[in-house]
Amino acid sequence: MTVSDRSDRNYLLTRSLEPMNFGTGNHAWRSLSALGRSRTYQYGLLIVLLALIDFARDPAALIYPPLHWEDGRDYFAFYYNSTTFTDLFRSKVGFMSLWANLIGFLGSKCPTPATPYVLSLGPFFLALFTQSTFFQERYRTMVVSDFVRFLTCLAIALDPTGDMLLLANTDYSIWNCLLLVILYGLAEFPRSFTAAHLLVFLLVSWSHPLAVLVIPLLLYRCYRDRARWPIYLVLVMSLTAYSMVGVRPMAPLSLWRGLEAVPATLHHVAALVFRTWFSRDLLCIAEKEWPYLIYVTFAGCAWLVYACWKRRRDATGLLGSVYAIFALSFLAFLGRSVPSVFEKVPYTSRYLYVQSVLSIIVIFPCLVCLLAVRLRERPLLGNFRWPQEGCCFLVLSYVWLMNLTPMNARAYMNDHHDYGKRVREFCLQLYRLEERNGSRDNIKLTMQREDQWPIEIDRTKHGQVPASLP
Repeated sequence: MTVSDRSDRNYLLTRSLEPMNFGTGNHAWRSLSALGRSRTYQYGLLIVLLALIDFARDPAALIYPPLHWEDGRDYFAFYYNSTTFTDLFRSKVGFMSLWANLIGFLGSKCPTPATPYVLSLGPFFLALFTQSTFFQERYRTMVVSDFVRFLTCLAIALDPTGDMLLLANTDYSIWNCLLLVILYGLAEFPRSFTAAHLLVFLLVSWSHPLAVLVIPLLLYRCYRDRARWPIYLVLVMSLTAYSMVGVRPMAPLSLWRGLEAVPATLHHVAALVFRTWFSRDLLCIAEKEWPYLIYVTFAGCAWLVYACWKRRRDATGLLGSVYAIFALSFLAFLGRSVPSVFEKVPYTSRYLYVQSVLSIIVIFPCLVCLLAVRLRERPLLGNFRWPQEGCCFLVLSYVWLMNLTPMNARAYMNDHHDYGKRVREFCLQLYRLEERNGSRDNIKLTMQREDQWPIEIDRTKHGQVPASLP
């Protein structure tokens, strides 16, 4: 059977050269595996590459943590002023985020100059773990090839929506918690599921109110995996309990508002896919000049995904990803405090991040599949036949090029150097006051910031003369 045979082209697209069935023995991957027989070496290499990509977005955010917005007021200052353990379970803006509270609580127990680094590096390591999760062996049910999943993880790190606020900010790190919970639900839990896995799931699932969207996926796993159904049932009960005690109920919404959000969600998802694969710059132009192009692109991506996945025995990962993309986009509209969902499309990065990553997980292997078929049928360089690995690098290079457009490049242009230096000086002054007093008691200090919330420290007793920041 040859690729040039027109009657077999669809079979080759969906079966023979499908990245999901590439296997684990690719030539490039065998060379990579020469570093060591253990997957620990491969996973370590992936973590190093992800760390370099993420660090390149804004090195100053990790070298001089700026404690933007909530990180300065609601985590650094709050837990510095707090003296009770129960504040670890406090609610903020209507829900409890156990992960963010834990980072803030642990940071307050460190020496004051080190606290900003805890609030920055904690979310950064969570982001690395989340971005590398798809490389785990249990996701072979979605994409068999370890090599394709390896490069898919790199594509996730290159996603322009993942700016430094989502990677190194304690408050915004809850979106990586949500993404990690969804990834847990896309594949069966590992056979060696331990108490550590359970603890990680409970920690991240009790950190974002939308984590309850994973309940249908867990119930399906509970039905399919008869050997470990009690584990899935415990997680479902945990998420149900969190929705009851950790999330403030929303005000009732009218039926019309729900119906109004349906077409807006369809447009939002189409625009999301266009933005992820063709940049925010082209999206702004297309919405004004050629809006139909957004829907044509979305239809093409939908056909490509269907053609590559339709013969899969287990399409749970695909269906779960599509379900999460639409559900999150739908709830993003219902949660907006505007009269009409059409008045303000939530294009802020944090409202797009999870859906954008899921679209990369679904579409990246399919693009590799399409290129592998086309370039073998019509070679670009004489008789040179592009291997699957070459197609992977072509798609990954394209994703990297999307970061060079003017609007997408803003994810790499955040300069936190000045803010971070001021925060460091503030922490050093706090530390000197602690040494003078022998403790953190009787300290009052405020750091005013021009375009952000101030950081207010107040642990004085009544009548105590406060220190002041010049």
